Amino acid sequence: RTFHGTDPEGSIARGRDRIAIVLGELMKEFDVDEAEQLGFIVDTYPVHTKSGLRVLRRMWGQFSLILDWTFLQPVHVLDHYFGARVAYFFAWTGFYCKALLALLPLALLCVAFLLLSVYFEWGRATVALAEAVFGIVVVVWAASAARMWQREQVYLIESWCYINDDQDTMNLRARFRGEWMESSLNANDKEKLYPEEWARFWRYTSGIATFLCCVINFTFLYVWTALFETGIYAEGVNYFAIVALAVQIKGFEIVFGMVANFLTDLENHKTQSQHANALIWKSFTFQFVNYYSPFFYLMLLRKFTAGGCPRVIGVGQSCVVALQIELGLTLLLLSVFRIIEVGGFSWYAKLQLEEEKKKMADYLENEEPGSAREAQLTHAFMEKQAKYSEFHVSQQVETHLQLVISLGFILLFGSVAPIVVVFAFVFFNCQLRASAWLLTHVCKRPPPWGSRGVGAWREVVYFLMVLGIFVSGLIIVIHDEVLQDVPMVTRVTCCLLWCAAGLSVLGLSTFMLPEEDGQTALMKRRRGYVDGRLRDLFDVHKAKSMRRSTVRIPVLSNEITSAQFSQVPVLDESHPDWDTVGRRGKREEPRDLEEDPAEERAEELEDGVSGVLE
Repeated sequence: RTFHGTDPEGSIARGRDRIAIVLGELMKEFDVDEAEQLGFIVDTYPVHTKSGLRVLRRMWGQFSLILDWTFLQPVHVLDHYFGARVAYFFAWTGFYCKALLALLPLALLCVAFLLLSVYFEWGRATVALAEAVFGIVVVVWAASAARMWQREQVYLIESWCYINDDQDTMNLRARFRGEWMESSLNANDKEKLYPEEWARFWRYTSGIATFLCCVINFTFLYVWTALFETGIYAEGVNYFAIVALAVQIKGFEIVFGMVANFLTDLENHKTQSQHANALIWKSFTFQFVNYYSPFFYLMLLRKFTAGGCPRVIGVGQSCVVALQIELGLTLLLLSVFRIIEVGGFSWYAKLQLEEEKKKMADYLENEEPGSAREAQLTHAFMEKQAKYSEFHVSQQVETHLQLVISLGFILLFGSVAPIVVVFAFVFFNCQLRASAWLLTHVCKRPPPWGSRGVGAWREVVYFLMVLGIFVSGLIIVIHDEVLQDVPMVTRVTCCLLWCAAGLSVLGLSTFMLPEEDGQTALMKRRRGYVDGRLRDLFDVHKAKSMRRSTVRIPVLSNEITSAQFSQVPVLDESHPDWDTVGRRGKREEPRDLEEDPAEERAEELEDGVSGVLE
């Protein structure tokens, strides 16, 4: 296939692939990031193309599309332009936007039922039944969505034909520290290797540092929550305390983002995918404590303190209602923070351009005004991109993490707070459109690194799903008034039955929704068929070339694999193995190829493969 861009003759490689090849070869010899820090170079980034940006802005990178609830993402266009890692992020985000849209009517129906039950005083048993039913709905929805996304991911992996990340030589990190040693795969080649003992030591050190950061964060948030546990909801909701808590959570997130990058660099991962997965787990571990610990304290421990559950006007003491209010405000504030962040990036880029333009004007102050001076004060398209914001692995992980955290609120607390689905849907929609606008307006083009799926995010979501089943069971047992007067054995039994039912739903979804659908299986069979025909054609052509030679050279595996290419012995009649190779080593007269039946077979294979390719 030929890909046509600015070159009318086209190329056998996409623009994304050419950029990846250049970056891969450059990073084999130079540490680009270190060179930037030392001041040897100013910046390194792939350049946007005007035609590509124009198309993406028109079809995808507009804020007006926030009202388009089809959430169709041009994933193949994004893969060709930005690379697979960015394309998978937007494919995942768009998929879960559609999944949340499917859950939204049921959540609104449950919220309306709960409000009517309070207004008409239908009793706590009715409310508990509604919460239990919606909890089952959340489990079924989460399991189905996870399996359907996995099916979509498998299709994209097969469609984009990415090899394993460990075998991708263009996926190597420039900052990988190691010594050039003999390759374990090819003895004739050398590769950078790092001692496994030191790699294990830095991983353990990084894990301990992450754990200590989590302990510090939990201690601070616990003290903050304890200071307000007697008055935060007394005679009304203290909105200042909730906003202050959200700001603190966001502040901790920013600070640990820098710490996580430093710790992950210490681990010295060889490939971009390994580095990204390690950063994902560190960031998620800390943000799990940062975001969820105040709500765990509210739902699992607050009831057993001296002050009891918070008091809400019109309801009385209720941890569930307090959770609904605080979750809604937290997700709403996260959406506001994201919009402010997008505006901040845009303003910062424009400010940098204006400052540079002002400096250039001062430098040219002594020159006469004219068209030449005005031309020098105008930034070229490539120069403008130098002032844009980055969207590398750390920014991608941070953006994806915010979405996973909001999804975790549904999985963990959705059974008793169905209103959180509404706020999560709003946040996903805002994040999707804001990220698309950033990439097409004020962000540099990220390096188009390859990837096989979303990486460790799949395991993170499954962890939240399983944990959400247990947390929902504990919340129902602790706060359900129907179970308040029953023995502890009955409560534990109900919790275990709930967990068993949820885990059964997860297991059943695995059998009912296999990872590979019929379309993906057909694609694999077709590609396997074409690959087989191409191999047959290659073997026949190889046989034809061998028949045209006067001497057939056998493969002496023991000698060739253990020696360098220049040391491979010459096979002739003086070689001791000449008599043991049979007819393959004897001189033969060239055969008449016109009467060779293999020639007819080769022509048939050529016609067949040409038809398949067409």
